[in-house]
Amino acid sequence: MSNFFMKFKKNIIGIQYNKTIWPNIINRMASYIQPCTRKDIAVVLETIASTFSINIPNETGLEQYFRILQKYPASLLKDCMEDILVKYKYARLPLPVEFTDRLEAPYEYHLGWLRKITRTFYKLETVSYTHLRAHE
Repeated sequence: MSNFFMKFKKNIIGIQYNKTIWPNIINRMASYIQPCTRKDIAVVLETIASTFSINIPNETGLEQYFRILQKYPASLLKDCMEDILVKYKYARLPLPVEFTDRLEAPYEYHLGWLRKITRTFYKLETVSYTHLRAHE
């Protein structure tokens, strides 16, 4: 699990339902799970290449990395890069599948968590609204 998301989740656990706070929390979390930019991917690939003293692929090869990795959030991509730098045993740029193998599970987990929190918030909003309407 991403270090960033773990810290974020730890900070919101125990926050009481508050209809002004929760939308901000959901929006903030949603912004962190947004797809990364080509620049984010380029920085990750250049960092790995520089650390391992290897060349990066030509433009055609880079386009494949961009196309495949752009769906993942920058924070997860950074965690993936750090994992590769610490654990990778070969002085070559990992194939795109080696990135996606590390990224897909945490991405799906965090996306699912965000969806669950969002559904819970809207259920609370519905209950709150229904409760208020009943007392009019």
